[in-house]
Amino acid sequence: MRVEFVDQLPPKRPGRGSDAFMEEFAAALRRRPGVWAKWPTPIQASTAGGYTTKILKGVFPAFPSGFDATSRNGQLYVRYVGRRVADGRA
Repeated sequence: MRVEFVDQLPPKRPGRGSDAFMEEFAAALRRRPGVWAKWPTPIQASTAGGYTTKILKGVFPAFPSGFDATSRNGQLYVRYVGRRVADGRA
């Protein structure tokens, strides 16, 4: 077996999960509080469910407490509400 070791990791490519992408999307949501928005890039249904959980728990740095998320028919929807939403999703 050949193992290739590296001194440094290559830089991350910007994409749908990048910090810059998420910060930009979160900033847009903050400008329209309470309004649902579709996740702006295509993702798989299983990813939509995972992202929903991570957004609700504040795992992504761009989406701390104050964001609500839900997944419907494989599509991820996110909104900024200014504080954690306990229930009553639209």
